Amino acid sequence: MVCMTWGCDKKWPINGNLDGYWQLMTVETKANGTKTDCHRMYMGIQLHMVELTDLGGNGYKSFFGEFSYDEDQDIVIIKNLKGKNATSDDGQLAAIPDLNPYGINAQETVFKVVKADGKALILESDYARLTLRSF
Repeated sequence: MVCMTWGCDKKWPINGNLDGYWQLMTVETKANGTKTDCHRMYMGIQLHMVELTDLGGNGYKSFFGEFSYDEDQDIVIIKNLKGKNATSDDGQLAAIPDLNPYGINAQETVFKVVKADGKALILESDYARLTLRSF
């Protein structure tokens, strides 16, 4: 009987307060201190996957990639980003300049989780500081 109740138990997000759909509000590039306001750009995080999407007509490409969260070190690793093709990736690694509008400058980027309270998310790498809000 106990096994049956465990089978119906609610599945919790594996990434805690990071899982969900986030609107990218600003990207602050560390090298020059430029803070860019983002127009309808989104980051979806679920399980071991991340989706970066431009819905604002900015002309940016959209991507799928791998996502991992190390809760002990409070870091996120986003890697192997590939161009989005309908509901899957196109099999080609993204060009780094195409990732820059999302605050990413490498195919593997480590972010420190500065804030993650379910409403706001702030991620910081050696390249940029991303400010997002829950959507």
